[in-house]
Amino acid sequence: MSFAGLALHNRFLTLMATGARVIIVLFCSALAITQSASAQSIEPGQGSPAKVEFPVPITMPRIIGMTTAQAEQAVRRQAENRVYGTQIARAVVRRNIESRTIARGRIVSQSPAQNGILPANAAGEYVFQIDLSSGWPTAPALKGKRVDSAEVRRMTRGMRVVPEFREDHDAARNIIIAQTPTPGRTLPANRFVNITVSSGWPTAPALEGKMTDSAEVRRLTRGIRIVSERREDPEAAPNIIVAQTPKPGQKLPANRSINAVVSSGWPIAPALEGKLADSAEIRRTTRGMNLIPERREDPVAAPNIIIAQAPTPGQKLSADRSINVVVSSGWPTAPALEGKMADSAEVQQLTRGMMLIQEHREDPAAAPNTIITQVPTPGQKLSANRSIDVVISSGWPTAPTLEGKLADSAEVQQLTRGMTLITEPQQHLDAAPDIIIAQTPAPGQKLPANRSINIVVSSGWPTTPNLLGKTAEEAKLAFPPIRLIEVGQQLSFIRDGEILSQSPMANEKLNSQKSVEIVVSADKPLPLLAAAAGVISALVIGGAWLGAQALASPKKISPEIDASDGLELRVFRDHGRQSVSELAGSEDDRQNEAPVELRVFTDLGTQTIDETNEEDDR
Repeated sequence: MSFAGLALHNRFLTLMATGARVIIVLFCSALAITQSASAQSIEPGQGSPAKVEFPVPITMPRIIGMTTAQAEQAVRRQAENRVYGTQIARAVVRRNIESRTIARGRIVSQSPAQNGILPANAAGEYVFQIDLSSGWPTAPALKGKRVDSAEVRRMTRGMRVVPEFREDHDAARNIIIAQTPTPGRTLPANRFVNITVSSGWPTAPALEGKMTDSAEVRRLTRGIRIVSERREDPEAAPNIIVAQTPKPGQKLPANRSINAVVSSGWPIAPALEGKLADSAEIRRTTRGMNLIPERREDPVAAPNIIIAQAPTPGQKLSADRSINVVVSSGWPTAPALEGKMADSAEVQQLTRGMMLIQEHREDPAAAPNTIITQVPTPGQKLSANRSIDVVISSGWPTAPTLEGKLADSAEVQQLTRGMTLITEPQQHLDAAPDIIIAQTPAPGQKLPANRSINIVVSSGWPTTPNLLGKTAEEAKLAFPPIRLIEVGQQLSFIRDGEILSQSPMANEKLNSQKSVEIVVSADKPLPLLAAAAGVISALVIGGAWLGAQALASPKKISPEIDASDGLELRVFRDHGRQSVSELAGSEDDRQNEAPVELRVFTDLGTQTIDETNEEDDR
């Protein structure tokens, strides 16, 4: 019987008990009224004690809380106090009433009430009605009984049983495993008895052969955890459960899990096109498969996107479970090259597979060999030929080292290509002609905007021309840069004023004053001192000239050589350098002009050198 039926049955029994109590009360009331009428019709002296009327009216004492016997005894005592002789009292139980305060079997209520007139029946009995306490219901012992048994329905009649189902590994299904209140305890006012009913322990349902994601499997495994293991099966369709642990009907473990082997069928190629080759989705969908990638540039697809596959989606895989995929490497874009060295390893790495078209341009700010611009700009797609036009700084030209080089040499032309040389000739005592002796800007300094270099080129140093045989006036006209200093005159048989000697001599470098001291001829008679000086001067000059000629030309051996007689040579004596300023000239000339030194030689004639006195002559 269900709990609803049990409740209706209890209510029906309660209504029947209440109706029976009402009928008994009505019957007792009618009987009391009849007995009272009979007593009042008896005349005095007929069947009663001689001195009193029977029955004598008495009042009802308080009998609540007494037993039935105690109540009859109290009524009898009440009657004996009013009349002599023993009076009979009889209690009529109307009903049993539950009471939480009065013990079971004791009077709960009385009729008539306290101090009310007791009725008497025809037999002379004082009859009063009482309600006895049936106590208060206590909780019956329900643990271990089936909740739907007749015994439990009988024991809980008039009570409200509130069940709670709970799984229990040991108790069978529908067995009461706990109750509140505990057996023997007084029920609450609402007469609720809370019971815990075992719903048993779940067992494994039969899942083999069913689709793992079907509604039937979801219903059978409600509250159960399925631990799936996929396994390829050439016979079972995908998602079919081919094995389970525990087996159907066996109790589940404490965690209520069922290990199910689900068929994955035979692997087929998943749809990979349009997905990132290294994404988590690809790794998940191709688990257990072998991806063989091939990279290919694609102007439309982003880098690392799969653009083709074989086998196509849905086709069965081969035995090695391999899928050939074509992965887009995108379209190459121009890397950022500006500011990097054109020949660096970094640029070579960034432009691998690309073609650099270089253009060098001077830049005053960028270091040489630095890329200053590029086309296309960084991030833009390259053209079909994958070329990048770069402008490379050649720096700003600096002045090369030109000093010490020939101004018109090929080396100088190579070093100054694209530059303008502004030449300034300058005589130099030590540098050979056409040698660059100075430059502006200095070597290593940046050139000006017009790229010009000012160089000073040596024009050499002037040498003394041959003035002999010319007059002083002719020499001045022919060689205006030379300052002629006339240091004296000498009597000679040549024309007047002709230069007889010079210092420095011909083809020798001029001194820093660029002056030549000369001795000119004179044909007029001179004083004796002057004549003597002239003769001496002539001898000195002649000897000097002969000595110079001897030094300038190689010594010639006379052809008249006799090996037995010795070697015949022309001998000159060197007198060293002598000053000739005091030999000739006026007093003013000697004061204004510096003295001139001449190398003086004396011709000693021809001499023969023997082998015996060769060491002495040496």
